[in-house]
Amino acid sequence: MTQTTHRVVGERSGSLGPSGCPPQARQPGRLEWSLDRERNEFAAKYCRLWNESCGDSPAPPDPVTARERRRCEREADELIAWLQDRVKHYPEAQSARAAWREPLLDRLRGFSESVLGFSERCVAVLFSGPYRRATADFIHQARAFNPTLKAEDLFQAVRNVWIANSIQLFLDRPVTLTPPVFAYSMLYPYTDNLLDDPEVPAAMKQGMSCWLTGRLRGSPAPPQTPRGRDIGRLLDTIDRTYPVPDFPEVHWSLHAIHQAQTDSLRQHSPVPFSDAAELGSLSVAKGGASVLADGYLVAGKLTRPQADFLFGYGVVLQFLDDLQDVGRDLESRHHTVFTSGSARGPLDGLTNRLQGFIAWVFQSADGLAEESRVALQELITTSCGLMILHAVASHPQFFTREYSARLEAGSRFSFRYIRERRGTIERAGQRVRHALESRHELDSVLCVLD
Repeated sequence: MTQTTHRVVGERSGSLGPSGCPPQARQPGRLEWSLDRERNEFAAKYCRLWNESCGDSPAPPDPVTARERRRCEREADELIAWLQDRVKHYPEAQSARAAWREPLLDRLRGFSESVLGFSERCVAVLFSGPYRRATADFIHQARAFNPTLKAEDLFQAVRNVWIANSIQLFLDRPVTLTPPVFAYSMLYPYTDNLLDDPEVPAAMKQGMSCWLTGRLRGSPAPPQTPRGRDIGRLLDTIDRTYPVPDFPEVHWSLHAIHQAQTDSLRQHSPVPFSDAAELGSLSVAKGGASVLADGYLVAGKLTRPQADFLFGYGVVLQFLDDLQDVGRDLESRHHTVFTSGSARGPLDGLTNRLQGFIAWVFQSADGLAEESRVALQELITTSCGLMILHAVASHPQFFTREYSARLEAGSRFSFRYIRERRGTIERAGQRVRHALESRHELDSVLCVLD
């Protein structure tokens, strides 16, 4: 495993993008070599920890009684109905919206505690004013930047804003939407989604990737497409806040995530991977580099312990995404650790391994966690647990009945309820969004929270 990991994620060559990219204007310096070495050490560490994480079942969750489960499901149904009715009365006048919003926030806070199981201090973080303000600011700025952005792309981008906000808390910085965080979050719909889209011709992906590699290396070549011009504007925003001579780590981190995204194109091969270790190393490299870049864009510079933890945080999020998307990835022939595992049998052991891996990563952050950040760690780990439950409930075909039953015993909702209500909630959300956007010209349903 170690040898494979170093070959894949520790590789240094002249073609950081697809083959055929022209030589770059700016060659790596001593600092970049040092940062590459550090990133490769992180990647090797988290590959090793992933492989060493136990696939045995963790301690069984505290059982939830049938009566408690019925209460939670009843309250969830009542909340869905109440929200659909509530948005019908969203006020036209800006001055009346604060009074309209308070009962909504109170209800969501109460539901998060009594039904979802978040602690009071977690809820305080989740519903804090700065978090809501950063979300609303991003939606407004994103729509101004590109009014044609699809709703799903907008939501993907705002998820990165939330990750950056959590990093701001971890690093004792004000929670706010900074220009670099806005720009980096917007890059995802323009770059990552293009590379992942199986309908986009390989030549187009290669052309965009080569141009972006050159741009990140200091090439003055102007972009040739509207997408490229938008990417250039976003990178210019980062350059203004973090000039290359003063913050080389920031620009190195952008190149590192671009390299990891490009390397991950191998996961779209129609031929299944024969080497599960290589699949794992690709996911580790991409997930770790993504959140490491967030950290540099938040702070400009990071200590090694901070960079180490943020890399691991990114790996956690990547593996969680891969578990949740296992069905979709199989359909699109996108190979991940979990699609590869599903070909060999149930995903019980891999999901146990993920639970153990998550616990280890956040336990290792104890040195970073002061009192103000303990709640954030608790919030993240609780959310990870809920996402795993939702993934198992939504994809029963990938797990044994015994395993699903064991996790369901500790769930506040029956897995059948989760599957049945998923479509209901999605349809209700679409109706709410269309109503708000058509009647009040809101940029997003998220704006009602601010």
